[in-house]
Amino acid sequence: YVRVTENYLDKNEVNHRFIHCTSNNISTSLVKYAEGDGADLMVIMTDQNKATSDIIMGRKAHQIINQSPIPVLSVKPDKMDFK
Repeated sequence: YVRVTENYLDKNEVNHRFIHCTSNNISTSLVKYAEGDGADLMVIMTDQNKATSDIIMGRKAHQIINQSPIPVLSVKPDKMDFK
């Protein structure tokens, strides 16, 4: 999905940056990175687990959205279509 999305954004001249992050606290690390980078939007894919607390959106997605002063667009992966 990342490569397809990056190609789409490049083709449509949308300024973007993809990062890969390994951390003990991924939500805090991503928010700090985005703030330090001057991002004006974060786009994340929700981690869709079947646990009751994760039916709508995954736990990590909730943490990122709740911690971030930057707007967050949350995308559900099984609904992506790049036609």
